[in-house]
Order: sequence, then C-alpha cells, then structure tokens
Amino acid sequence: MSDCLDCRCNDFEKCLTILNLILDNEATEEQTTFFNEHIEKCKICFAHFNIERQLRQLIRSKISHEPIPPDLAAQIRSRIIS
Repeated sequence: MSDCLDCRCNDFEKCLTILNLILDNEATEEQTTFFNEHIEKCKICFAHFNIERQLRQLIRSKISHEPIPPDLAAQIRSRIIS
C-alpha cells in the first residue's frame, strides 16, 4: 500500500465487519455510532460504505419477486423424465 495517510485505515477489518452488519440491519447502536463517526474521518471506509450500499441497492432493484406458476415443478419434472 502507498505511504499516503488517506490510503490506509487501522480499523479497516473492524469497519468492514460493522459495515456489513449495518447494511444487513443487524448492527448494534454502539457499532452504528462508531462506524458513522469513523466514516466522517476515514475516506477509505466512507468509499467502501458507498460502494457496498449502491451495490446492494442495484441488486435489490434487479431481483424480481414474481410468483412462480403452480404447475412449474410438474413441467420441469416432465421435461427431465422425457
């Protein structure tokens, strides 16, 4: 890694763990407070937060929740057996 102080984070692993908990709505209030205060100062973790959040939003927007036709399993079985 470079010698740039803005290019490293001493709490990166901890922040990455908390980031995933936050995005999964599983973080404690203490973890959320720590992370929010941290990303105000840390460009690396702030960037990771934005990338992960946008990626998850994109994935959610692409997932369709269409009902599966009731006879789909039977159609698949008949094609496999044939």
